[in-house]
Amino acid sequence: MNKETQLLLLFSIVLNLVLAHEIFAQTKDTNPNGYNKFYFENGTISSEGTLKNGKPEGYWKNYFPSGVLKSEGNRLNHELDSIWKFYSEDGTLREEISYKQGKRNGITNSYSKEGFIEASFPYEDDVKQGIAFTYYTNGGVHSEIPFEKGAENGVAYEFNPQGDIVAIRVYKNGILTRQESINRLNEEGEKEGVWKEFYDDRTVKSEGKYRSGERDGYWKEYTKKGELMETTKFDKGEMIKDAEELSNLDVKEIYYQEGEEEGKLKFRGTFREGKKHGTHIWFTTTGEIDSTKVYKNDVLVAKGDMDRGGLKQGEWKEYFYPEGGLKAEGSYKNGYKYGSWTYYFKNKEIEQRGKYDEKGRPDGQWKWYYENGKLEREEVYKNGRENGLSIEYSDSGTVMTQGEYIDGKEEGEWFYEIGDHREEGRYEYGAKTGVWKHTYLGTGRVKFEGEFYDDLPQEQHVWYYPSGQKMLEGKYVSGVKEGEWRRYYEDGTIMITIDYQSGKEVKVDGIKLKEEMKEVESEGQ
Repeated sequence: MNKETQLLLLFSIVLNLVLAHEIFAQTKDTNPNGYNKFYFENGTISSEGTLKNGKPEGYWKNYFPSGVLKSEGNRLNHELDSIWKFYSEDGTLREEISYKQGKRNGITNSYSKEGFIEASFPYEDDVKQGIAFTYYTNGGVHSEIPFEKGAENGVAYEFNPQGDIVAIRVYKNGILTRQESINRLNEEGEKEGVWKEFYDDRTVKSEGKYRSGERDGYWKEYTKKGELMETTKFDKGEMIKDAEELSNLDVKEIYYQEGEEEGKLKFRGTFREGKKHGTHIWFTTTGEIDSTKVYKNDVLVAKGDMDRGGLKQGEWKEYFYPEGGLKAEGSYKNGYKYGSWTYYFKNKEIEQRGKYDEKGRPDGQWKWYYENGKLEREEVYKNGRENGLSIEYSDSGTVMTQGEYIDGKEEGEWFYEIGDHREEGRYEYGAKTGVWKHTYLGTGRVKFEGEFYDDLPQEQHVWYYPSGQKMLEGKYVSGVKEGEWRRYYEDGTIMITIDYQSGKEVKVDGIKLKEEMKEVESEGQ
């Protein structure tokens, strides 16, 4: 029996012993088959609910000695059943647990002391099983972790607040076997280190490294099945043609056999184990390149024109591998994608379209589409960076995100729709600045309002219930909690007040925290 199972069993035993003690500590007036209330020695209620044959059955509530609700939920056949809620002594919901026959079955949600969801874990018979999530305070997913038989097992992902994958971790039976940080920016806001682009099912579409915003080293492109399709080498943003280390193929050449052209090169192509693999070039009798095709394991993946130096030029078409069908079409200039390009889904609908500059960087307006043909996103680029208006749409056509980029950084007024709310505010050079406001989508009521400076929360921040009643308020100084913070019940009464000094709790409801209590808390963090 692992430690987690032991703790869960102990928790269940303690909960039942507490209830049993409270029940048997009562007077002879206890109704073994009806509704009862039980009390602490100080006279405050300890629990209440129905007994059946002297055992708890149906909906029960348990309380702290202070009278604050501690937990509530249903019992079926005397066992914990359906959703149970557990609260801290200040009245804040800290955990929601789904039970069946006394064991965790379904989702367990945990909440911060401010009342925001922190994590969701799936259980089967008291054992973690399935995909677990942790969250940012705005409700966006921070991480996604697979569990199998109580242990992390498989590929886990970490996301930035914008929803991009920034870390990949691989677990085997609870042990972290591999970790990779990706898609990061340096202090200047330039792409740095390993970058990966993914298909919708999260298989890698392309991967390589950036150095100070420029491609550097080897870049690989893959099919949706994970098969390597192409490898290219870059040096400080410049593509290296005919890199020796990428050549591991048999070269076949065919020459003209008759007339004045006899002996002139007619064809050159590469093969791997007898299969067409790599670039195949046909030449005219004057030595010019007539046509070029690129193969992968005998399957055509691209065709177009190329110059004598081996650089792609002019119009090209790319195809899905290995299924076939047009994947993309556009032009090359000196080996770089240049001008207008269009990409397609397998159903032949347009996936995205836009232009590249002479260095193969996105330039001008780009548009992305859903598979049903509706517009998904449109952005403007300059020198490979977002530069201009960016709009993202839902599949029904509703605008979900809108704002402007300048040199790859958010600038000016932006808004997002995330989960149940809309976020609106201003950026300066990629950092949140000024007042940001969140509103509930269903009602338009304010969910949050607070000020930021250089991406750090500042001054008073206030959160609200969907009803419009204030839920939490407090002050930040350069991103650190300072002064008195108040948490409210939904009826407007104060639940708890906490005083902070430089981010540390120093008082709760006006009472100073003891030094030894602080030490215990710091050790537990």
